Amino acid sequence: MRCRSAPSCSSSSSCSIPASSAARTASTRPSARSTRNPAICAWSAPAWRALTGDGTPYVVTADNATQDPSQPNFVTFDNIQADVKTDSEENWLSLTASQGRYNSETQMLDLTQKIDIFTTWGYEMHGEQATVDFERGTLVSESEVQGHGPFGTLRADRMSADHATQVLRFDGNVKMLILPDQPSQGEQE
Repeated sequence: MRCRSAPSCSSSSSCSIPASSAARTASTRPSARSTRNPAICAWSAPAWRALTGDGTPYVVTADNATQDPSQPNFVTFDNIQADVKTDSEENWLSLTASQGRYNSETQMLDLTQKIDIFTTWGYEMHGEQATVDFERGTLVSESEVQGHGPFGTLRADRMSADHATQVLRFDGNVKMLILPDQPSQGEQE
């Protein structure tokens, strides 16, 4: 599928960053770099906005993106960031990773190498691999995750999150350190 404003490509072949049918806007800038394979399309600073299966908005940006026209449903990203609104208020979830690969047919984003997850609630998780399913509103990591937040610290072998049920699940050798409540500023002990 093509974005509404199809980006230019650094090769002479025809290509576009694939977007879900729910895509609302897309923007990219042509890459100034050359590629070894002239059939590979490359973009600098690609970005697009779309909706998940349940209508939740998300934005994906990256430093660079490449696409092999022989696999038009796949785009590979460098230094990717995906921001997902988590509810009707101003809460959000932000994922960053060194590498990402998006499949527009399945609306799945595979993230690898140094993944960081941040939320408006003050939680922060780190890992090496995760898959975001934008259609189902889920995130799954089958590798170790570590993190911290207002509750304390946590590590687990696996993690999953479900937007619809608002459940975050940790499995396998889960270790948690719960910190006692700290008085907030202005409260007396």
